[in-house]
Amino acid sequence: MTAPANTRPITNNAGNLFLEADPGHSPPRPGAARPPAAGAARRRGRGLVVAIDPPDRAPTPPGGAAFTRPSSRVETTLAAARKRLRQADASAARILRRPAGRPYAALVALARAGTLLLALSWLGLTLHATTVADHRALRRQAALATTLGTDQARIATLTAQLQQTQLAVQRAQAKSATRNAETPAGAPPPQQTKP
Repeated sequence: MTAPANTRPITNNAGNLFLEADPGHSPPRPGAARPPAAGAARRRGRGLVVAIDPPDRAPTPPGGAAFTRPSSRVETTLAAARKRLRQADASAARILRRPAGRPYAALVALARAGTLLLALSWLGLTLHATTVADHRALRRQAALATTLGTDQARIATLTAQLQQTQLAVQRAQAKSATRNAETPAGAPPPQQTKP
């Protein structure tokens, strides 16, 4: 089937399709894509969608390569990406048109934006307060660790002094016991001279 001169391709992955400008053109074969209603096509200014023979059944004419379905994966991926972009664009336009049709839409949008800003500010302040509290707790913990280290060093010093004192007392007791053992039982203790 040869494409008429007034046709243009539809880029989708449903098959090789042409958009006919004449709504009275012959109907598509069974199993092909269903055309839109003729009234809807006239209201929108579009014609019928007619399927053509796939490339594996009939050879593609040299000039018809531009109207065939993409054959490589890259072209298929690009076609799918373009389709998604068109859908996203249509969704964004629908979302932007929706508030414009309502009364006080600008006021409602402004109130929502203000509420969002307040919520984000509250979240930021809460996060800041939590961070400051964590920082203070870490500083307090570091100060307590320093104090604990100082106290442990002081305790170690006092323990060493106590042990030295105990050793000195034991030595003095041992000297005293040796002196007592060297002196006879009835002899007077030796007198200490004052310097």
